[in-house]
Amino acid sequence: MKVYSRTYCRLVFPGLCQVIFILMMISMHFIGLAQNRSDDHMGHVFVANDFEDDKSNEIFIKWFADKLYYPNGFDVFRAVGNANRWEKINDRRIQPATAVRPFVAENNPDLEPLLKLINETPYDEFQNGMQKVIIALKAMYSNDVAETIGIFYRDKTAKLNSTYRYKVHGFTGRSYEIVGISEPIKCGFYLKPDPPQDVVVQRVKGEVHFNWKPEQERYYGINVYRQQVHKEWEKITPQPRAIREYVDNNGELVYPDIFYKDQTVIDSLEYLYLLAAVDYFGQESTFTDEYRFAAQDFTPPATPHSILIDVTNMKPLLSWQYDSTEDVSGFNIYRRGTAEGQEFERVNSDVVPQDSRSFTDNEVTGGGYYYKVAAIDEAGNEQLSGLSFIEVRDVIAPPVPQNLTVTSDTGKVILSWDRVKTPDLKGYFVYRALHHDVKKATDFVVVNKNPIVSTRFVDELPKNARNKFVYSVAAEDTLFNRSEMSPPSRIQLPDIAPPQAPFIKSVKINEDNSLSVEWLVNPELDLKGYHVYRADSNYLAAFDRQNTNIYPPESYRYTDRSVTAGKSYYYYVISEDENGNLSERSNIYNVRMPQTSSGSHEGVLDRVQLSFNSRKTQIELSWPKKDGFRGYVIYRGSDSDHLVPISGLLKSNKYTDIDLTASTTYKYQVRAYRTDGAVVKSEILVQEIENKNND
Repeated sequence: MKVYSRTYCRLVFPGLCQVIFILMMISMHFIGLAQNRSDDHMGHVFVANDFEDDKSNEIFIKWFADKLYYPNGFDVFRAVGNANRWEKINDRRIQPATAVRPFVAENNPDLEPLLKLINETPYDEFQNGMQKVIIALKAMYSNDVAETIGIFYRDKTAKLNSTYRYKVHGFTGRSYEIVGISEPIKCGFYLKPDPPQDVVVQRVKGEVHFNWKPEQERYYGINVYRQQVHKEWEKITPQPRAIREYVDNNGELVYPDIFYKDQTVIDSLEYLYLLAAVDYFGQESTFTDEYRFAAQDFTPPATPHSILIDVTNMKPLLSWQYDSTEDVSGFNIYRRGTAEGQEFERVNSDVVPQDSRSFTDNEVTGGGYYYKVAAIDEAGNEQLSGLSFIEVRDVIAPPVPQNLTVTSDTGKVILSWDRVKTPDLKGYFVYRALHHDVKKATDFVVVNKNPIVSTRFVDELPKNARNKFVYSVAAEDTLFNRSEMSPPSRIQLPDIAPPQAPFIKSVKINEDNSLSVEWLVNPELDLKGYHVYRADSNYLAAFDRQNTNIYPPESYRYTDRSVTAGKSYYYYVISEDENGNLSERSNIYNVRMPQTSSGSHEGVLDRVQLSFNSRKTQIELSWPKKDGFRGYVIYRGSDSDHLVPISGLLKSNKYTDIDLTASTTYKYQVRAYRTDGAVVKSEILVQEIENKNND
């Protein structure tokens, strides 16, 4: 489609320029209408009851497609109600006429040459030319033109009060395309369409703006009528105003901001407006309600000048001069920051009285600001002053945080405080000191590197920390003004570190047949004392605590008088601190009581003692030396029934076993060989060697 410029139109086609541009707008409307069709439809089908004859039961069908006509014409189908049973109602294919009927030619003198263009212009060339749009526009206004070019049909067999839908097929030669399917229509008396909906009319200086709800399926354009008071109504739209969507800079389909502007108004005159929609049969709808606009003053008042700004305590005080007192109702103050893209906002909630020449802005924080002062008249017209700039320096620190509370948990201190109410708050800093008699701020260190916005903070500390801590909090604003520190709050972490495990160095048999368990004293300052446990076997679940009351921290010996001759006993010791933390158990020490206090009885080597040196990881065996024996052999194993010798024939009554492995239980037996060849065996003694990491 060839597009002509406005200048070219004025030079070559005097008087036709406006018409051509209207045709271009109509063309764009049809393109937009085609974009809104169904995917499988090539256009749209419109229907109306007969508006030419009140007594007729005819239904008019008119259609518009991308192709104004098809080489092999159209067929029209009808279905009753919502049923999909379609019946062809035309006898012959509907195609452009070969000649214009006389009465049609009389009312449309330029139709004959246009029809000649249809019949003589190659099909593809015609479909891409401006003449197609001109003919479509004429067909929209005139059913006779539409019928002549073959896009109009009269259903004369419709029955009153019955509802129908109509479908149109266009034939390309080998196949057909669906032009569209109409909305349902009830056959009967013609009623004018409803007027445009959601109409918004606004008067501005020298113009009146119109917007309405776009409904391209219902009508193609809007006529606007205007009346000056005491004058006749006039239509001010030369052709119905058709609008369509366009692609904006973001790639979105949008409508224009303003659909129509009346730019011929005079501000001092009063106007009334009516709007009517024009459908695809060229018929106007009913009118909207009247929109009345009284004469209006759009002339702004004089400009405020000599703007001065003074800042005290971060509150800019603006003052200005104004030379006139006529037609001014007051002043507005506008402000914006220095950031790019910011808009001016009004900072006064109520209009500053017209006899005032100053205003204090109480709502700023530190930074740079631009101001404008506007005079406003009774009609709401404003006149803005030039820009004035002021730098507001924030030197006021935020309030001190209040109600600091500190609680402790395992390895951490939890702080919370009230939120500081200041608009430019950046965050909080937490301070900590390590002694309770802190007196000045320099005794504190800052815990967090960057300010935190929360009013809760958890200070993670080593789990064995026992210090008494002092905490304080300060607030900081966006310009790095920091408040005084809050009143300090003191806390001590709970002691959860157990004391060191004791070490049993020996268990001795006393002359009174009691046992003395001795251990090394623990070095902890908060040690409360010791507990002694005993069992008849090395099974840990069998151990019972022997002391009713805890042994004091300086104790190092426990005497067990409830022992029985010939039995084995196992001991371990646990320490406890002032906070009730218990240590790991000590090494387990085993000893066997002799059968009698006087010595051995027949067949048994008695009073054999076993001691375990955990530091050297060795076991020492000793027994009384007696006459009548050639020597002694040491047997060892993990099973009492499968002991093997680990020494030769010893003359000594002592033996040290250094070949030991951690996490192993060893069983020992001493066998004495008499000079007469007899063998005397000791009881089996048991010692568990633990992993050093657990000792």
